[in-house]
Amino acid sequence: MTSRNSGAVIETAAAIRTRVGAELGPVVVNRLDTGDVAPMANPHDATQRLREDQVTETDRRDEFQALAPAVEDGLYLVPRVID
Repeated sequence: MTSRNSGAVIETAAAIRTRVGAELGPVVVNRLDTGDVAPMANPHDATQRLREDQVTETDRRDEFQALAPAVEDGLYLVPRVID
């Protein structure tokens, strides 16, 4: 059942169930024989290649903080934006 109001079409839940049921009716998944269908691959069965933890960059904090407008005790200071 649909209702028209100001040009909009509103479909009731019962009408939606009926329409969707009719559209999906041909797809009867619960009654298909899937006994000879091979299972799909699962990513959890795979293993990850691991590498050694290695430092690949040097500590340049002092260089970067020298460019900052305000720094205190190794932290960047920013203006307060919320009172």
